[in-house]
Amino acid sequence: MQEIEALGSKKAAQILAGSEPTSREWCNDVEYAELRARFEKGEFKVSTKDRTYMRMKTLEWSVDNLSRVADKVHKATAELMALANLSKHNKKQSRKFTDRMLAWVSTMHGLSTNHRAAVTLERDNLHLWQQKLLNWDRRMVEPLMADPSNFYPHNTSTLLDIQPKTADARLRELGPTSTRAADIFQVLLQLLGTTPSRSVRDVLRRSWAGAETGVLPHCPSLTDPARGGYPIMGDGLGDLSVRALSQEQLLEILQAWMDWPFRPEYIDMVGRMDVEQAEEPTKNHSTFI
Repeated sequence: MQEIEALGSKKAAQILAGSEPTSREWCNDVEYAELRARFEKGEFKVSTKDRTYMRMKTLEWSVDNLSRVADKVHKATAELMALANLSKHNKKQSRKFTDRMLAWVSTMHGLSTNHRAAVTLERDNLHLWQQKLLNWDRRMVEPLMADPSNFYPHNTSTLLDIQPKTADARLRELGPTSTRAADIFQVLLQLLGTTPSRSVRDVLRRSWAGAETGVLPHCPSLTDPARGGYPIMGDGLGDLSVRALSQEQLLEILQAWMDWPFRPEYIDMVGRMDVEQAEEPTKNHSTFI
């Protein structure tokens, strides 16, 4: 068992996730390379009337533009991860750190909406991988390759590895005779899950008046890098996204909500959620990938 764990650690150490730009569409590269090779062989010449030549120039512009965008997104993401790492090892944020953080925020404001969304997506993907929230990322060895001839009878089947956990006590508070913590948690999950790509701060602000200031200050894990949080919060650019929340952070939000003296009643939360769904029937923000 120790040898297996050592093998897993060694392989994990060789993975440099986030070291290269990932926000890039590579599908055009192959076609462009083929057309470029044909052009250099003289199969077609420079001519705006030649459809093959114009296609090559279009792909050339597309590939160059995607490369520039990918580099911008990667640099912004890398800087954010570096700031989170500095904050993790230096609890007292220096003036230099603050200036560097403000410079990053300024850079983000200079990007388009789509490019900022790409930075958030790349950040979230890398964050989830680093936190090892998925069982796949916590695997000690690579999966075995199986062949249909290895099994008899040849029936369609699935191998499940289920590791049950003890439910949190708050998630057992169901029904009108209890605190309804579990019922409220279900509503919070629906409110959060409706817009997973948005920041936690933004979703709480929209969920109920005063929820942002009444709940977030009591959720320290959201800004603690050691517990899966991000240090940059306030304008929504560096806030932790809903889709990157861990189990601990979700339960912390629930506890802060239950401790909030001005929290709404359960029936009011359900009514508010129904109204929002009726007002935005065509909008779909459920993008976890």
